[in-house]
Amino acid sequence: MKRAIIIVIVIILVALIITILPHLLIQSRIRNEDAATNALVRIYQAEMAFKATCNNRFATLQELIQAGLVDPQLFKDVRWYKVNVKVQSDKFELHATPLVYSPRRVGFDEKMGHYSFYINTDGIMRMGDHKGGEANQNDKSCWPSDVLPNGGKQVIDHELRPLKCP
Repeated sequence: MKRAIIIVIVIILVALIITILPHLLIQSRIRNEDAATNALVRIYQAEMAFKATCNNRFATLQELIQAGLVDPQLFKDVRWYKVNVKVQSDKFELHATPLVYSPRRVGFDEKMGHYSFYINTDGIMRMGDHKGGEANQNDKSCWPSDVLPNGGKQVIDHELRPLKCP
């Protein structure tokens, strides 16, 4: 009798683990994707502030960090995505691509990512499944509206801190 009860309890525990584990892993992947998109939005805001204040041009990621617009700690949360900033004087592209691509939304490695993300000067977040490659301007926007309020135009508060322009 005790053995039967133990077997039933083990079966119930295994069923719970099988049911709950994929949800926990999805939550982990969602946290990774949220961290990547939040980093892109913050870098976008920093680029707009830099251009409005410093020489009417966009900056490299290193220049944004030196100017105090991007906190290097931001990248601790973006462990499982590579963030890339491509800058020309009058435009920029921001990319976040998974370090380890997962072909399915559900996997058994919390370090994996499925979607790649992209923002350019227009301020619209885009995402696509590029099998670990970069998303681009032809991908669908992540949300029905722009990432930032006012149609992608950032309202800059210059009183937050003085910028250290290079």
